[in-house]
Amino acid sequence: MSPHSVSPMKTPLVLRATRLLAVLAWLAVACSRPEDRPKGQEPGTLRPAPERPQAPTPPAAEKPANTPAPPAVQRLAVRPGQLVAAIGDLHGDLTALRGVLKLAGATDAKDRWVGGDRIVVLTGDYLDRGDDEKAIWDLLLALQDQAAAAGGAVYPLIGNHEMLNAQGDLDSVSLRGRLAFNEGGLTRKQLFSPGGKLALRLATRKVTLVIGRTVFVHGGITTTQARRGLDELNRAAAGFLEGTRPALDFDVNTMLWMRHYSNGTPSKEVCDELAATLKLIDADRMVMGHTPQKTINAACGGLAWRIDIGLSRHYGSHAPEVLVVQDNRVSVLR
Repeated sequence: MSPHSVSPMKTPLVLRATRLLAVLAWLAVACSRPEDRPKGQEPGTLRPAPERPQAPTPPAAEKPANTPAPPAVQRLAVRPGQLVAAIGDLHGDLTALRGVLKLAGATDAKDRWVGGDRIVVLTGDYLDRGDDEKAIWDLLLALQDQAAAAGGAVYPLIGNHEMLNAQGDLDSVSLRGRLAFNEGGLTRKQLFSPGGKLALRLATRKVTLVIGRTVFVHGGITTTQARRGLDELNRAAAGFLEGTRPALDFDVNTMLWMRHYSNGTPSKEVCDELAATLKLIDADRMVMGHTPQKTINAACGGLAWRIDIGLSRHYGSHAPEVLVVQDNRVSVLR
């Protein structure tokens, strides 16, 4: 037998072994569990080699959750020495208005503006209860023009009684007051209804105003309203009065009616709330009316100034008093 020849018995054995290995490999693939196969791979096909797992990406550092700052408040600047006078609730008493305006050095005996660059703020409730509402309304309009021409200003704010008129509640209006505002065949209720002529005039006024470091409002302001933004709340009030908002904003209503800071001696918790509110507004004090006092006074260490002293006949015709802020110092004229 030649050394290069192949044994006839060896070739069939090799072939049979090769075929057996191929069958076993096919069975191993075909019998694999479905979950072991990549999605979409049919039984009997070879699986690709698994990819090398990638190192996990380290999580990005979480940014601290910051409480958004309240919107900036539009404030009126005051010049050195410029006097700001604040007047409380008048409730339809023209004599009371004349008395406080003269005490503030704003008008003369004929109700003409002589206050120069003085700023006069009325913290609301010049309407209702008394018979002189129309005369007060007209005088304030005239003085606004005269003061502006002289470099001063008159700002009648909106109180809860002005807003009650816009809401159709005339329960606090005298008979004379009901008749005095009738105009062009329209009743007082129609004129003050949202979108009406007098409601549109009210819409040009504010529920709160910041002058220098002092914030003025009828009832009060809490941190809830301060965080929303005072300018937004003034716009909300104007929208209701213009008839573009269907209902009075809850926070606006709160600012007109609350007595947290003006009732008696406020608790520490109430004073802390006031301090936090003023910090948000970036103001030193809050001046408010709404709750009758025996005299103009301060609470919470001078953070709250209460200026409703019952000037009108309805509340006893208190002698005139005016709160004055000048060069960020507060005093009371009597």
